[in-house]
Amino acid sequence: MGLIGLARRAGKVVTGHELLKKAMIAGELDLLLIAVDTAVATVKELEKLAKEKHIKVIFFSTKEKLGNITGYTASAAVGINDSGFASRLKQIMPEGRNSLP
Repeated sequence: MGLIGLARRAGKVVTGHELLKKAMIAGELDLLLIAVDTAVATVKELEKLAKEKHIKVIFFSTKEKLGNITGYTASAAVGINDSGFASRLKQIMPEGRNSLP
């Protein structure tokens, strides 16, 4: 998805489990994308924190595809820390645990 790649190039993407948790706790994320093939324990942990911090969660594609979009081999989850990018992604991305664009 081009918009996620654009957000990454603009420095508006957070990757890495610990960095995502830190950004959520600090209230710095506007949107959390989680790959549909992420481990259940990881999903539960990230969803719980996102819910506490009122961060929208969208399940998106696979870890491999999400990683490729963000410049990694694989990414279980990606945070968007820009309200403009997050708003547009919320509008154009399908929702649900089986969302595959």
